[in-house]
Amino acid sequence: MNNNYNTLLITEKGLENITIKEIKRILNRNIDYNMIEKKNKILIYINLDFEERLKLLFNSRTIDNILYKEKDKYKYFLIKNLYERGYQLKKIEKLKSTLVNKIIYYSNIKENEEILNIMDDGSFSIEQGIYIKNISPIFWRRKEISEYMDYFEKYMNIKKKVNIKIYCVNKDKNKLLLIEKNSENALVNDIIFFRRLDIEWIDLKFKEESIDKIFTFRIKKDPELNIKDKYIFYHSNKLLKDNGKLYLLLYSYDYKKILDNIINYIKRYSLIYVDSFYLYNYNKRLLLVILEKI
Repeated sequence: MNNNYNTLLITEKGLENITIKEIKRILNRNIDYNMIEKKNKILIYINLDFEERLKLLFNSRTIDNILYKEKDKYKYFLIKNLYERGYQLKKIEKLKSTLVNKIIYYSNIKENEEILNIMDDGSFSIEQGIYIKNISPIFWRRKEISEYMDYFEKYMNIKKKVNIKIYCVNKDKNKLLLIEKNSENALVNDIIFFRRLDIEWIDLKFKEESIDKIFTFRIKKDPELNIKDKYIFYHSNKLLKDNGKLYLLLYSYDYKKILDNIINYIKRYSLIYVDSFYLYNYNKRLLLVILEKI
């Protein structure tokens, strides 16, 4: 069946419905496709012409690779590994940019919001800025496709002024400085505000009920909640506006137990469990937990 398609789009497993919606939006049409799962990757077989592949190359934030069929073999289309952005002085982000953008799409961040990223290594803050300013994901790799710059410039519509506040909080001075330098290269340092803070002091630097969305990533070897985990819920309860949401991304070995622990612990606050999804990051399974302030 897949022999009938001339293009293969690859993304990692998790929220692949977001990728399908993105493809339809970029192409501005309905699509006929065949989607299969293979080794924690989602393979999307589809028929596209050359210019449609270019549109996805320039605009997709959730596709890892685009391949096209030539003589019954699939070959990479112009650029390999689209999740590699190219703005970093030094890559310190633990999360793949395409995974982060699935979460950004899902969370529906928009202008006139205040976004708080706790213990962030730049994974969330910088990609949120790139998204909200409408910067092409391959902007920093455009020299690799210099022969197609006429096409590229058609999709260059960077927003110079956007009304949003993105806060990046990290206690590591050197890491925060590097994130700030990366944000300058990414052209988003004008909308990201950097705060060097230990997690226990975060609520003292922000107004109560001033934040629309909170994002954080935690690596958990032990499913029991530690003091840092508890501070995340405390700050979320205090800082989020009504109906504001916490997007908690976890890497752990016992997701069922840690999710049960979270649901039980937040009963003391005005936070409710909304949903959770498994996603993959460099072939490792993560859990995205969404909580809402009521």
